[in-house]
Amino acid sequence: MVAPLRRIREWRSIFRPPGEIPHVPHAPTTVMLLEFNKNSVTDQRTIAYKEVDSLPPVPTGAVRWLHVDGIEAGPASTTCLAAVGTDHLEREDLHTPGHRPKVSSLSDQGTVLAVTPVLEWNETSRRVEERQIGIVCRGSVVVTLAEKGVSSIGAVRERVLSGGGRVRQMPAEYLAYLILDSAVDQMSHIPAAMLEQIEDIEDTILEGRDDTAVFRAVQGLRSDAVAARRILGALNGELRASLGGAGQVAPPLWSKELVPYVKDLVDHAVMMVEIFDTRRDQSAGLVPLHTAVTGARMNQVMKTLTIIATIFIPLTFVAGIYGMNFVHMPELQWWWAYPAVILLMGVIAGVMLFLFRRKHWL
Repeated sequence: MVAPLRRIREWRSIFRPPGEIPHVPHAPTTVMLLEFNKNSVTDQRTIAYKEVDSLPPVPTGAVRWLHVDGIEAGPASTTCLAAVGTDHLEREDLHTPGHRPKVSSLSDQGTVLAVTPVLEWNETSRRVEERQIGIVCRGSVVVTLAEKGVSSIGAVRERVLSGGGRVRQMPAEYLAYLILDSAVDQMSHIPAAMLEQIEDIEDTILEGRDDTAVFRAVQGLRSDAVAARRILGALNGELRASLGGAGQVAPPLWSKELVPYVKDLVDHAVMMVEIFDTRRDQSAGLVPLHTAVTGARMNQVMKTLTIIATIFIPLTFVAGIYGMNFVHMPELQWWWAYPAVILLMGVIAGVMLFLFRRKHWL
């Protein structure tokens, strides 16, 4: 059975009053709590959602990270998002799968709200899988919602625990930036995997395999590249807008300390968009390659059949002459007529083969 094409999720609108979010019965009820300052990690545990409201204020100079493993609307996500002051429309964006990348401020300036799909490469199935993360940063508190399988969350968590980089020395919004940067970094592994698959398909085509699986693989690669380019292109636009500047109505979303980092992320996103454009063109170029190889094979077959037919045309003519049932045919009573005609046919075929080889048609 041929595996179906890989599908990328797109937003599907279901009519309901704005901001009304249906709760999922089996939504997460626990929250990962990670609190740290410049010197160390001061708190690291998994808590029930009811404990979020009773947490003490964040100490001066510390950052509190609340992470929910799932984007479904449920007790844990609702409690955490209420703790950072999101309204019903903002929560609707965070809970909607397949949402377009968005980086903006909440009702008040200085609070970061980010929602973006991310693509993960599954090495086992060699498929691109789409996930989504949501980030809210208000003051010293960062709340994240992420679907299961988003490796960028684990990478940032390990960096916080190990104290690598500047994450402990920077404010909370740096943690929000770092999660976005890690998500883009995780997607940067996909082009190399796609290039390897493209080269495998090229080898398959050049070896002469002609089946629908090749076309399905090519179409899957092309749709993956288009989806990745769409996500990164939209995220790049949102990040540029969040920096403010000429032509922007809203003021910059990030502090001056974070602007150079976000600009670097924008450059990285632009580079990724260009790479995925290349992968899209490369995968689209596999179809003409397949057509050219198939055409060349067909031409070779037709050439061989044409040469065979050309050799037998004069032989058929000779056989047709002596197959006529006329009484007064001169060679009809000749003793050596049959061997002579067979020899004549052999000479004709040999001469034609000699001429074909001399002209390099064979």
